[in-house]
Amino acid sequence: MQVPSVVSEFLSEIAVLGVSRTRAVALSVPCLIVMWPFGAMAWVSTVGCSGPPTCSLAELFAGGSIVVDTKIFADWELVSIESDGVVPDYTQILVEGLDDGGLDPGNGLRFSGNGELAISGEDVLELELGFSVTEFQSTRDIVGSTLTTVSDTATGRAIVSIAEFVSGAVGAGQGDNEISNDPFFAPAEVTDSIEFPVAQKTIMVTEEILIEGRDPADSASLDVFEQRFSQVPEPRLGTAIAVGSLALAFCHWHSHFRRRDRHRGRISAVAGAGSTNSHLDGRVNG
Repeated sequence: MQVPSVVSEFLSEIAVLGVSRTRAVALSVPCLIVMWPFGAMAWVSTVGCSGPPTCSLAELFAGGSIVVDTKIFADWELVSIESDGVVPDYTQILVEGLDDGGLDPGNGLRFSGNGELAISGEDVLELELGFSVTEFQSTRDIVGSTLTTVSDTATGRAIVSIAEFVSGAVGAGQGDNEISNDPFFAPAEVTDSIEFPVAQKTIMVTEEILIEGRDPADSASLDVFEQRFSQVPEPRLGTAIAVGSLALAFCHWHSHFRRRDRHRGRISAVAGAGSTNSHLDGRVNG
């Protein structure tokens, strides 16, 4: 949890100003209440899948979905497949939710081919799939995506490539990523990222996976790749910080004026006593 460390820092800052810890704790409570929902660790769950936090492509194509923190990955479909000698088993291709990305590169998905996204010789496998990503936390928006190859192989003149196309909920294009492993054009392009021109609540993602051999001795496989979706910082976190800052300022202001008033009171008392003594001294001297 991140909240306790934030509150600890807040208490330390207040302590520097000479504020009692009891009052500091009282001031930190509103900040804690506002920030608590955002300090919790992210989590992953699935719907319609037998082994969370992982779903097979077959389960997703049948209506399953993956929820990562406040994003839901749904509406999965096999758009098209063209193959020559390769028939993948979608029950063996696994998709796992990733909740370790923070704001950037963000949380997302890991795809594991498990030997199903592979060719040998002059075989070809071209697979196109689509899904939606929706951010259901009202204070967050999706602002970009990153596509990364974690593990793949290509020998001879074989190639492995993934192209990602992103559009908004109403169909407006937001950009595309493309990565590839082609031995003739080394080094391999293992990651690509885009920033959307407009922040989105829901995006539609289309992936085109191409694995192709050109000679009888070629081989290629796509083992693991990831997609992540970045988001803007939560306004409520800024609000919480602002609340804490205002509380800090108020406490400092309040303590300052109390000390000033006490100081003025002592000065007035001393001045009054001094005036009385002077008057008596005058009478004696007179």
